[in-house]
Amino acid sequence: MRKKIVLYSLMLFTTLTGCDKFLSTEPKDFVAPETAFNTKEAIQQGLNGVYSVLGQDKLYGMNMIIYLGLDADDGHQAQVSQLTRSGPHIYNFSATDTYVFYFWEWLYKGITRANVLLKYVNSNTEIEESFRNSIRGEALTLRAYYYFLLTTYFGDVPLMTEPSEDPIMTSIDRTDSRKVYEQIIADLTAAESLVLDIRDIGFGGRISKSAVRALASRVCLHWAGFPLKDESKYVDARNWALKVINDAEAGHALNPSYSDVFIKLAKDQYDIKENIWEVEFYGTSASTFDETGYLGRYIGPNSAVGSSIGRCQGLILTSGVLRDKYPIDDAEDSRKSWNIANFTYNNDGTKNMLTSVGYLNWFQRHVGKYRREYWPHPESNATSINYPLIRYSDVLLMFAEAENAINGPSEDAVEAVNKVRQRAQSSGVKAFQITNPGTGYTSAPTVTFTGGGGSGVSVKATVNGGSVTGFTFTADPVLGLTNGTGYTSAPAVSIQGGGGTGAQVQAILYNKSEANVPNTAIASKETFLAFIQDERSRELCFEGLRRNDLLRWGIFYEKMHGVYNLLLQNAPTAWFLPNYGNVVDEKHDIWPIPSSEIARNPQLTQNKHW
Repeated sequence: MRKKIVLYSLMLFTTLTGCDKFLSTEPKDFVAPETAFNTKEAIQQGLNGVYSVLGQDKLYGMNMIIYLGLDADDGHQAQVSQLTRSGPHIYNFSATDTYVFYFWEWLYKGITRANVLLKYVNSNTEIEESFRNSIRGEALTLRAYYYFLLTTYFGDVPLMTEPSEDPIMTSIDRTDSRKVYEQIIADLTAAESLVLDIRDIGFGGRISKSAVRALASRVCLHWAGFPLKDESKYVDARNWALKVINDAEAGHALNPSYSDVFIKLAKDQYDIKENIWEVEFYGTSASTFDETGYLGRYIGPNSAVGSSIGRCQGLILTSGVLRDKYPIDDAEDSRKSWNIANFTYNNDGTKNMLTSVGYLNWFQRHVGKYRREYWPHPESNATSINYPLIRYSDVLLMFAEAENAINGPSEDAVEAVNKVRQRAQSSGVKAFQITNPGTGYTSAPTVTFTGGGGSGVSVKATVNGGSVTGFTFTADPVLGLTNGTGYTSAPAVSIQGGGGTGAQVQAILYNKSEANVPNTAIASKETFLAFIQDERSRELCFEGLRRNDLLRWGIFYEKMHGVYNLLLQNAPTAWFLPNYGNVVDEKHDIWPIPSSEIARNPQLTQNKHW
């Protein structure tokens, strides 16, 4: 992508964190940290090394999108062969699991790098203070995020805020997760006044005030939920989210088109009104310098080797439970057919539209959110499609959830959810009112539409007894059906040909207000929370949030086994049953501490059930 940051790290960090050792004996290529950060370039490269952890294969580069089971009840593995293996993605793993180890290892590498940079960033006070402050703020935020991921997955973890004399952690105790959360919020609070406004940065790959505030809201929601259940943090979560919402200078707003959010990601275009923080990827598989990932390559609609748009294996399938959260009408909620692909790619880049609608088929559709066709390098094995860490729609839903926890389904909370839902509501043609069926039609006439401010609507007329009796939309890979988009008023409908005359029809549009939260959902705190829980799935599926959302709400086991029981009733021979049935109550709430870490550090204790 168009990068302001090229993600490679200093030789200093290669030395300090290649094996994560900070030794008193200096090798020939060692750069003493006291002198390593004496220039702006060196400081920036040091920060790049802290950022680069996010894009590693062991994190958002690959594992977090397909091998860590983050999709929970929204989706599952697409390969039967995975069931004979082990890993968090099928809830069959142990403390020796490599995915778990690398997750732990790379997060601590990021923390080590951040600690070194934070200690020495002010070594040269002749460098302008504003620059050093911004670097500090970004490093603090990254350290906070890495600790947030660690405590979310492992509970109590070793907490280090200074370069350690024991960087490989051979004698460091686990810190109570409450203390870890306190440090995370302390880091984010300090960072808020140090980092730049998102408008001054101009792109989402670098941490801004908006990113800090949104992340703090997310952290506080988790703190308020399971397992710590400090409900006082709902107030903090709401207030942090409000800072993003009320920041007129940042001017955050929803992109009017849900699909365009992800098309922009694929086309290397930034949308800082909606995409607040992204994991940056760069280059192609053939680039001399690259940090590529696998959005659109391992997760997305399937395309074969040799396809003109490039290969996508489609390793994650969507669940029928996700599909059931959307309206039956495929076009009503634009997120449905964008997130759940209704096609696979042909080799020439055209689409093979799917027509099977059996219960089992709805568990075998690919994730549609990340589409390779929009990324302009089909020859590359990997992609540089950025990963969306925090979007503005998430901020609105976090605010609504926190406000509901405090005051119930208030007008402000409901309005925030309505904004998200109205954006997703179709702006196309919903139906037709035939005012005159006409006579003499021997074949289907041609139907055209003019005016109304929109485009893309296409239907086939149905003729019976010489009259026009109905209209049928066809399947569309973006909108679900060819209902069109962008209409602000009903278009004029013209019916020509077919051997008859006189048919007249009026188009009826979808109404944005139809998407509003129903009255039944705002009857109580509990009903509105349940609605928000489903709304987060509809809006944010396959963005790495679902598993942890279910856990903080205390319904992870319930939801996963709910899918399992539905499958037992409706598709008992489904090969992917273990993806849901393997979940064990309490055991899979948190991961095991890697056994290699416990072997190296006798101070560490193992998590319960592991």
